[in-house]
Amino acid sequence: MQAVSVLLHPLLMPTLLFFILFYHAPLVIQAIPRSKTHLFLLVILITTFIIPVLSIVTLRLTKSISSFQMRDRKERIVPFFFIFIFYALTTYLFISKFDLGNVFFIILSGITTTIFIITITAFFWKISVHSAGLTGVIGSIFAINYKFPDNQLFIPVIFLILMAGLVMSARLYLNSHTPNEIFVGGIVGFMINYWAILIFA
Repeated sequence: MQAVSVLLHPLLMPTLLFFILFYHAPLVIQAIPRSKTHLFLLVILITTFIIPVLSIVTLRLTKSISSFQMRDRKERIVPFFFIFIFYALTTYLFISKFDLGNVFFIILSGITTTIFIITITAFFWKISVHSAGLTGVIGSIFAINYKFPDNQLFIPVIFLILMAGLVMSARLYLNSHTPNEIFVGGIVGFMINYWAILIFA
């Protein structure tokens, strides 16, 4: 179950989402040439996963956090704040330097907003970031499927729903969260990303 939590880490969700869109709904993000898809996904992976993970490793090495799991709610505030800053900068840099279209900007803004809400919530409650990450991807794809029906997102949606159930079960099995923390994380992730695309795309 620990392997499930690692392999489907919340910081990998932006890369997963864009991977799905590039290969199953390419018309949604028309500004990226097919020949540069792999390079673009690598940049997304570096900016939304590798750099934030390195910041968490640094916090662990300096003993600012006691473990990578950050079971204590208070330990989550600083790492989540740094991750929010990284995502906000990534969103700004992509939008200011590249013309990638409105949908791309809204997707990144929705993800960044989700991280901000989770960071603020960490001041008084611990909700499941794993749950929010996966349901955020599902919410984005549901909204994109509604707004841009000419795509092939049915199979990815089924896969993601199954993965979300597996991850939520793993988090419960590992005693990392209560059912309420997982439920609220799922609602936060889904609603922010679904409505962001539905309203602004």
